[in-house]
Amino acid sequence: MFLKAVWLLAGLQIYLVRRCDGLTLSPCGTDNTLEVAENKGDNLFTCSGLTANDTILWNLMAPNTNSPTSLGTCFPYPTNTCRVTVAPLFTPGREGPSTTTMTVNATESRFNFYFEGPSIQCVAIQNNVVRESITCTLDHIAKPTTSACNILVNASAVSSEWTLTANCTVTGVYSYLDRYTCQLVQTSPSVSNQQHVNMTVVSSSNTKYKTGVCDVTVPFPDTSATYSYTMMVTPGRVDVVASFEGSNSFQIST
Repeated sequence: MFLKAVWLLAGLQIYLVRRCDGLTLSPCGTDNTLEVAENKGDNLFTCSGLTANDTILWNLMAPNTNSPTSLGTCFPYPTNTCRVTVAPLFTPGREGPSTTTMTVNATESRFNFYFEGPSIQCVAIQNNVVRESITCTLDHIAKPTTSACNILVNASAVSSEWTLTANCTVTGVYSYLDRYTCQLVQTSPSVSNQQHVNMTVVSSSNTKYKTGVCDVTVPFPDTSATYSYTMMVTPGRVDVVASFEGSNSFQIST
């Protein structure tokens, strides 16, 4: 249950909300999602792009309604003080003139509803007016307990084309928002290429945790260089070495 909060500053109600591109909320990904890892007491989010004169409001936005629950207020720098309203789950901080942080404690499962569906919002206020705000959706996740990736070199039976196929298996993974993907990263001294695929997942018996498989096929490199491969698994943004018989790199010479 979310309690609707009224934003108050110096006794004045604040109604105006404007969005700009100046604020960033990290590590919010390209899918506009912040991950809250279960059983972790120090999930850390950073809101940057502030000014020293900003008062910062941290809010939790209920899904589908955008009804805010206040998580705390941080006052202009160099005061460096914050008022906490939902302790010990959410602890705001003001580390400098341009940044504020929110530490999320996800160690108690009875409070999981805070992390499953709502969004977290960082709001910068000056002169009782909302100057900027930024919002990212929370995803309650469990990182893979085990993961392994192997790469095979494939020769086409009907053409002269060669390909590389990376196969990854992960276990014990969970995403409340069903964000199950793999990203194969191919790097060399001169170039880095990435390819995304969805993970095929199946539920483990009598549990929310899943086992997943990713298969990514890319063209065989045609330029002389040393290439290495890493698979980034979501949720958790876990980097897994994709190995050719124990090594994640090989060299092409012409």
